[in-house]
Amino acid sequence: MALSAGTLIATILRFDRKTTTYKIALIRAINDIAVNFPHLTSCERIAIPLRMIAEKWVAFYWPFVGAQQISQGRQSPGKQDLIFRSKLSSLRTEWAVLVGIDNDSDGFQLVGEASASTRWINSFPASFRAKYEETVLAIMGAVRKPIEYAGPGRHEIFPEPTRWNKLPKSISAVPGTGEEDYCLVVSGELWAEFCQLSLWVEALCIHEWCLLTETFTSNFSRSEAYSVLTERPGNRLPLTWERNQIDILIQEGYRLVCPWTAKPIELKNYDLDHILPISAYPINELWNLVPSDPSFNRNKKRDLIPGKEAMRLAIPRLAGSYTAYSSSPQLQNGLDDDVSRRFGQVGKDERWDGTELALRVGRFVGDFAGSRNLRTF
Repeated sequence: MALSAGTLIATILRFDRKTTTYKIALIRAINDIAVNFPHLTSCERIAIPLRMIAEKWVAFYWPFVGAQQISQGRQSPGKQDLIFRSKLSSLRTEWAVLVGIDNDSDGFQLVGEASASTRWINSFPASFRAKYEETVLAIMGAVRKPIEYAGPGRHEIFPEPTRWNKLPKSISAVPGTGEEDYCLVVSGELWAEFCQLSLWVEALCIHEWCLLTETFTSNFSRSEAYSVLTERPGNRLPLTWERNQIDILIQEGYRLVCPWTAKPIELKNYDLDHILPISAYPINELWNLVPSDPSFNRNKKRDLIPGKEAMRLAIPRLAGSYTAYSSSPQLQNGLDDDVSRRFGQVGKDERWDGTELALRVGRFVGDFAGSRNLRTF
């Protein structure tokens, strides 16, 4: 008898034979990606670029390649636990030199920005960008192993990765997939289960990862593993470029209002608020950044997510902000880039207007909050 999607996920996490944490990292990555694209739940099959999974692994494994090298696999002579360990460790070292900070959660900050926006990663030296690319490519090779061996037999659960342009046209792809990208294909039933059970899948992944890490490293406990696996970055990026662009809009007379309080936004006296907070969604995509009342943002919203009523009231105000963004070529180009990567393109040379985009953002925020059972205001 075929297993249900939920039972299949639990079986891989709990009972599959594991010599490394790769299988857990694969399920956790798919779970994270699915909840970021809930609009694909109605599709029969979904293609995920291996690159997208690999970038998730950069964040997941970042804590284990720092000053304390924490094993993620069974020790065996002449064999590394992570075949990409040296590259990821070197990337983390160079990151610390460039930004002056070295935290276990910085991998989420790095890949969140690098995968969402070319304008941010391009601000780093070419040598760092090359090292990032080398690391991602190395991890893409490692990702193929758990894809092959998840479940009872080779490619029994997941088919062999194939280039997107070689897959049947009936398969849908996550936004941002390139024609030449090698992709993992996931069934629609499995995708929907990830979206519905995302919070529980995340919890089980972390639980099993902690137990496995403790067996691999005698001087690193499951509680220590839990701490590094659940740490998330604060918003340390100054968002200078984004603030400068919005300052220009205000100086040019565009009327912006706080989406939560409807108070007018004054020059130099506003917070650039994350609709989905950094703690839940560590990406500075422009649709997720809106000027807001600093008092409300710091004292009421904080790390909360807008509930249904708050979002309903905010939709026309968000639409006004997005419409204002479209009057700036720089902001519009960035917004187009971020929206297409998150929600897909409307059509060739087309874009959503402010209201359509605000409604799309509202639905996504609601779906995301529901999947992860996040607190709302």
